[in-house]
Amino acid sequence: MKYYFDYNKDDADWPVKHCLNKMLNSFSFPHKVKDLVTGECGGEIDWHILKWSKDVGSDFQVEKYDGFMAYLGHEEHGLSDGEIFCIIPKSKLVSYLKEACDFYGKYQDTTPSDIESLKESIREIGSKA
Repeated sequence: MKYYFDYNKDDADWPVKHCLNKMLNSFSFPHKVKDLVTGECGGEIDWHILKWSKDVGSDFQVEKYDGFMAYLGHEEHGLSDGEIFCIIPKSKLVSYLKEACDFYGKYQDTTPSDIESLKESIREIGSKA
């Protein structure tokens, strides 16, 4: 599968787009979207999309935030010795997920019910407090 989200390092949302491209290139894209319903998904090497929790605050040493955090560890981004993360409003993540779902439906062998299930998960992410 090719990448859907184009970005450069000057794009404030590039860590999120990087994570979403990783999700799209995984055979488990639907499962990763469902994982986001519970607040967290991640993948090989070192990338995550996380909703705030006390554990997230403690593990990543970040203050409470609204929305989601995209996190890239050094081995994932390879740009520096540090970690890179950005906070994204829930509404913006949901918008990106909708785009990703449409792209996924075009390039994977899916049924309409598969796509509807993905869209339901995305709606659930958007409706959770």
